[in-house]
Amino acid sequence: MTAFLLWTMSLILVWNAVPHLFLWSLKGVEVEHKRRASKSFLIASLKGLVVLPFGMLAPIVMLFVLPFVKKEADRLPKLFWFWDNNISINGDGWAKQSPDGTWVPYGHESYTGDAYYAKGHHPRSFWARYVWLGWRNRASKLAEKLGIVVTPELNADRQKWGTEGVNRKAGPTAVRGWSLFRMGSHYQLYAVYDLAFTLCFRFNWGFKVWGADNREPQAMVVNIAGSIIGDQDDE
Repeated sequence: MTAFLLWTMSLILVWNAVPHLFLWSLKGVEVEHKRRASKSFLIASLKGLVVLPFGMLAPIVMLFVLPFVKKEADRLPKLFWFWDNNISINGDGWAKQSPDGTWVPYGHESYTGDAYYAKGHHPRSFWARYVWLGWRNRASKLAEKLGIVVTPELNADRQKWGTEGVNRKAGPTAVRGWSLFRMGSHYQLYAVYDLAFTLCFRFNWGFKVWGADNREPQAMVVNIAGSIIGDQDDE
């Protein structure tokens, strides 16, 4: 038991040290901003430790909760809000509907296709919801609650370094590299690098200030020191 606890603590320590090592290896970022970003990353780490146990329990909790969630629902029951999603329990995807080609979100009543994260399964199906809430986006509503409030003043105070438009798309619009974002005193470091086949390595740490604006009152905390995921189709 002691060995397991020591191993777990060591893993958490290394996981939370990686962002700082990555940050200080970056070229073209002023030392003062690296220092401020390290402080922001430390705060994100502490908040991430609050999210961690809920995220670890998500695959188990969702097995027992989702069978009782109505198909027409967009949120989990309030009792289980810790495991809810910051967007919708039915995913964040949009798709073209034939024959008119109108774009609709996965949660729209007219959508009849499948989910990009659960091929062959409708976004409102048990399996798609389980993949979305139990594996891909565990406890993201809690991560959002622990994020920062985006005020007009913060939104106007932005800066970024690195490669423009980094993404994990496949095809001609694919952009690999790293980007460091700042909004006020809050920072986010995002990076994507190609691996073998159609896989890529993704890093995402800090507060999601890259897309936060006045339409999104919270910039959620994110603690991904490394993950291997597939390329997104370039549509």
